[in-house]
Amino acid sequence: MIGGKKLVPKRRFIEFLNKGHWKQSSMREVVDVYDGTHQTPKYKESGIMFLSVENIHSLTSNKYISHEDFKRDFEIFPEAGDILMTRIGDIGTANVVESNEYKAYYVSLALLKKGKLDPYFLKESIHSATVKRELWHRTLHIAFPKKINMDEIGKVLINYPCTLEQQKIGEFFKVLDERIANQERKIAKVEALKSAYLTEMFPQEGENVPKRRFKGFKGGWKVHTLGELASINTGDSDVKDSISNGVYPFFIRSKNISRSDTYSFDGEAILIPGEGKLGDIFHYYNGKFNYHQRVYKISDFNEDVNGRFIYYTMNHTFKKHALKETVKATVDSLRLPTLTSYRLLLPTVQEQQKISEFFKNLDDQIRTEEKKLEKLKKMKEAYLEEMFV
Repeated sequence: MIGGKKLVPKRRFIEFLNKGHWKQSSMREVVDVYDGTHQTPKYKESGIMFLSVENIHSLTSNKYISHEDFKRDFEIFPEAGDILMTRIGDIGTANVVESNEYKAYYVSLALLKKGKLDPYFLKESIHSATVKRELWHRTLHIAFPKKINMDEIGKVLINYPCTLEQQKIGEFFKVLDERIANQERKIAKVEALKSAYLTEMFPQEGENVPKRRFKGFKGGWKVHTLGELASINTGDSDVKDSISNGVYPFFIRSKNISRSDTYSFDGEAILIPGEGKLGDIFHYYNGKFNYHQRVYKISDFNEDVNGRFIYYTMNHTFKKHALKETVKATVDSLRLPTLTSYRLLLPTVQEQQKISEFFKNLDDQIRTEEKKLEKLKKMKEAYLEEMFV
């Protein structure tokens, strides 16, 4: 009990329900805290792997330093069972070192040497709401980038149960993290497959026939401009009363446009930001929305044009065109002639439909897997809230 508060989590494994309160210590009492090199590394093509903030999730990198530099600068280095935690820019993302292969690390990471606590328990404890609050209060937010000093990390308070309960909790979250990682790999695999098919199922630059084609379709694809195929319009200068009177539940601007199915319109459309996310395109189907004058809506496609096919072919080629034709100003922008004059290749509408359905199925599969991932992440958040104090 600390300050009248019982250190007992809301959720506990059944065998530990009557094992009493958790203890509390400062970080420096349970681990030794070190930071990495402050020197700009002299990178090599091979040698000792060098880690920084951006490598925290995988603890792998394609950057290396020499064995000589490692021996000189790293008397203390990460070993299996240690934890690396971000401390500059991103604060408090932790991961467990699982091998004794030599690794060097930058000052932006803190090394928590294996001490009194189970490493997987400590990792998730750092991610718990209690420790995150501690880290936030001890972070120098006026610094750029923000950072937490090493001595402040040592002062952070950690609540923990007996070793056996730590191990049980640590193993539980380790398995959950593996499920999340597997789900992320599954999504990445489908996305890579989609990317490969986008390259093969649309003609390459200078060609009019794709490398891969559905059986039964022949002949070259024909060149059209986007202005010939659909209507291209901009929206309103402001929200006006389109939301307040309940006609449109969403007002889309370049800065808040996203790939959500939540807001769409009656029919089929492609939305393109006129500034900010230049070259990005977004597809919407069903529902209602209104949009800003710096957002372009492509709709009312000709009868021999499949709107979803236009979306996929533009995904493949439009960004390069848009960035090349961007109007340079205080805010770089995309002008209407860049869209109307955009040239694209089209097969017959039957082949368009076949291709668009194929990619829609891949997108549906990606969305399904992303929902599973989101569910796992929310589950982990809930467990972190309930299983730590």
